Amino acid sequence: RLGNTPLLSAADKLHRYHLKGAFMSLWKLCRKTLVKNLMSSKPSLWIFKIYKLGYYLSLQKEQENRFSI
Repeated sequence: RLGNTPLLSAADKLHRYHLKGAFMSLWKLCRKTLVKNLMSSKPSLWIFKIYKLGYYLSLQKEQENRFSI
């Protein structure tokens, strides 16, 4: 395990409170806007954290789908 980082803690809380699906739906809707902000001259650190969490969860889901029968 990677340890207890803020990213992993947030992912765990979303899973524990059954909010992962809702977060991912919202993340998919807003992803282009998030990237636009991140590529701007004054990117938001908070938006970067949200984007990073969504990206991590999407990779996690992709991995789960790959190994499920």
